[in-house]
Amino acid sequence: EIRAMTSVSSSSSSSSVFVPIYNGTSVKSKSSQSFAFKLFQATTVLTLLQGYMGVYCAFSLISVISPLLISTKTLTPQELGNLISISRTSRILPKFLSGFAVDLLGGKGMFVLGSLGTGLSATAFGFLGIFGQNASNGTTKLIFLIWYTICNSSMQICTVLGWGAVIKSAGRWFSYNSLGKAMSILALSYLFGDGIARSYISFCIFLGFRWQSIAMIAGGTILFTGLIVLIVLRGSPTELGYPEPEADPSNVLGKEGNEATLMKWDSSLSAGRNVANMGKVYIPIITLPLFWFALLWYVALTMVRYCFLDWWTLYLTEHLHAAPSFAAFTSMIFPFAGGFGSILFGIFSDRLRPYPLYQYGSMVISQLILMVLLLILWLHHTFVDRSTFYHAGVVGYLPLLVLVFFIGVCTIAPYSLSSLISLRIGGKKLCSSVANLFDGAAAIASVVSGLVGGSLLSNLKDGAWSVLFIIGIVSNVAAIVCLVAIMINVEYQEKQKKRRSSMNEAVSTSEFLQSLEQEFDRDEEVEGQKPLIREHRSNQCDK
Repeated sequence: EIRAMTSVSSSSSSSSVFVPIYNGTSVKSKSSQSFAFKLFQATTVLTLLQGYMGVYCAFSLISVISPLLISTKTLTPQELGNLISISRTSRILPKFLSGFAVDLLGGKGMFVLGSLGTGLSATAFGFLGIFGQNASNGTTKLIFLIWYTICNSSMQICTVLGWGAVIKSAGRWFSYNSLGKAMSILALSYLFGDGIARSYISFCIFLGFRWQSIAMIAGGTILFTGLIVLIVLRGSPTELGYPEPEADPSNVLGKEGNEATLMKWDSSLSAGRNVANMGKVYIPIITLPLFWFALLWYVALTMVRYCFLDWWTLYLTEHLHAAPSFAAFTSMIFPFAGGFGSILFGIFSDRLRPYPLYQYGSMVISQLILMVLLLILWLHHTFVDRSTFYHAGVVGYLPLLVLVFFIGVCTIAPYSLSSLISLRIGGKKLCSSVANLFDGAAAIASVVSGLVGGSLLSNLKDGAWSVLFIIGIVSNVAAIVCLVAIMINVEYQEKQKKRRSSMNEAVSTSEFLQSLEQEFDRDEEVEGQKPLIREHRSNQCDK
């Protein structure tokens, strides 16, 4: 009866026409289940999708136009290699810091700012190339090399703002119960974005454009997609009069995780004090075992992913003697399979959201399947004579390609759902910071993967492939161990949550009964005083 009374009371109090939002104002409440709201959600996803796909014109630009840079003698192969290495390294530190900036300043603003910086840097790279391609003097060429490096590094640094801003915006538009499908669709931006951008830039080369013009076209494309985000995207549903969906209640910050802004700058305090207050918000995150288990899982899965992304085409051409065109075509299987698996996992993730143990359990199952597939691939490499592929033609590669398809599904599908873990840990408040910490660690892992793979192939030649397969298998074992640790941690948190809930329920019930008892005591006291009151009134009447 007490629970029934409490539920009636809470339902009546929540039927207000106005709902508060986080900047202290109120907006008229509209139904978040209406068709119009779902249409706005779909528009948000499509806007972010095209915006982040546009950013991939910057990611892919240098690698696609590299033959033109060398053939026109703008850069030597050594200079080009140094340029790529410096620009990739320059992205690592900003990856760790950009999440903080997005959480502080908002998703939409930082996405537009990142697109603006990326587009202008790409345009400047092409514009400077017009003047620098004929530079023969050593000093003049050195100056242009420095400018090329600055423009390319700036272009790469600005791109790191994109994914954190995507997660921030999606977290404000979608409930934690339906976020899996949304994030799985948004993950297609980096799974297919690279291929689409490479095809787009390659088509410009086919049309006969010089590399300077192609760089400016890529920059203009990024600016255009950023402009669409600026015009169409709304940073929050409250801008359209809809209530903002609730953050995952199991986030580390609790109710504070519902606030989308990191904190407001207090002008009465010094700058150092404000920064110190911001730093305190991160303490619950970095002291959380779940965060470190998730970080290690993400790094381990990144090692598995880049073992295939970096070396698969070379394995087909060098070891199995496949044609380069066929090897390049098969490299598209991995991201395509990942996109298919990402959508599939996103749907299952939303359905299993009320059961966190099953949700993470499905990811463990996918990792176990991946383990079996990697072992089959390693055994295939070890015991099957590679000459059979050469004599069988394309048909001989089909079993291997089917195997790689399912490896792509099991590798990238759970990998793409890491954003859900970011939102589970940091809520709306710190989701970008957590996601970019994951990405920063993964960027280091990708660099290590490239260095290790290159060193093995240089020293061990054909024997390096077995070692690379074993590295992938060991990394996958580490990912499984981390996922099991995450499951145990989440289960422990759920039990603690239920225990606290039952304790709070018991306390509220006890307080309610105590208040009833006090009310009964007051009634009895009043009943006992009634004769005295009547006598007093009678005396007053006599007077």
